Amino acid sequence: MSQKKPYKKTDLFIGAGLLLVVLITAACLLFAQKDGLEAVVTIEDQEVLVLSLDANQPRRQISLEPYEINVTLELAEGNIRFAQSDCPDHICVNTGFISREYQSAVCMPNRAAVSVRKSS
Repeated sequence: MSQKKPYKKTDLFIGAGLLLVVLITAACLLFAQKDGLEAVVTIEDQEVLVLSLDANQPRRQISLEPYEINVTLELAEGNIRFAQSDCPDHICVNTGFISREYQSAVCMPNRAAVSVRKSS
């Protein structure tokens, strides 16, 4: 009676390849360049603010009340977040800080969104 090997040689190569792809992706995300990014604030699909995400800026709060919504954003050390909102579920506030290109946070009840992109 012959014993079967639990893994074939090709299984090990596939596993090693997948692990390599995961490690490269993680490294790209961790070491992605954060310079030259900006936060774009949109309300009802209209771009209303563009804010630099410079890491050297002091912490500040930005009210969106002039746009007739009760939302406050917080900008700190190259990050931005919904600090306060009058929405019932506060998913936007619980999203926390965003700072990398293509990240976004959305407050659906107030129809407000913040997304990060490269500076234009």
